[in-house]
Amino acid sequence: MSAPDEQLVADVEEVFLGWWPDDVMAIVRQPYTPGGLAAYAHRDNGAYLPVEDA
Repeated sequence: MSAPDEQLVADVEEVFLGWWPDDVMAIVRQPYTPGGLAAYAHRDNGAYLPVEDA
């Protein structure tokens, strides 16, 4: 299997990583913490959860 095109990889990373807020990226860059993203999603009394998940 050939290696993916470097420009394609850079473009995909820019698209996906560029949309994440800085506070989410701070969680992602830290060592794994069980429930870290869940705690982030439920902050401010669940104000950031989609209505069907609240």
